[in-house]
Amino acid sequence: MRIVIRNTAPRKTPPGAIAGARPPTYETVESSVMEAISRGSRDAFAVLFDRTAGAIGAELTARLADPEQRVPILAATYVEVWWLAGCRSGAESDVTQWIRRILDRRIVDARRTMGRHVEREPQPGRAELELAGLLGRPVDRFWPV
Repeated sequence: MRIVIRNTAPRKTPPGAIAGARPPTYETVESSVMEAISRGSRDAFAVLFDRTAGAIGAELTARLADPEQRVPILAATYVEVWWLAGCRSGAESDVTQWIRRILDRRIVDARRTMGRHVEREPQPGRAELELAGLLGRPVDRFWPV
């Protein structure tokens, strides 16, 4: 016969945690970041950019062969994220998927305008300048594309 004694003492709550509260999930953290962005938090925007730009940049690289087109599309995508953060539906829990849908639209727009521009020295576009300003970083094409 085995006797099992269970520890019925209440668990101690770690300092700073709320008793009975569950740890935050990916979705709740992302929703909090998006809410902060919608209120104008550039710090939250930089956090979102740093967390998602690698995956978005990898998808962009896989879908678009010309590296000169990738940076402006990535910049335009994230500028749109900044402006639409407050419009994002709460039912959409995956922020990266939401950003990918914006990226899809930007790629379609870029393909429509391909061949319409005159070859010139590459310069940062309006979206790149705006994104650099939002992130507080230099415009030196540091994006992972």
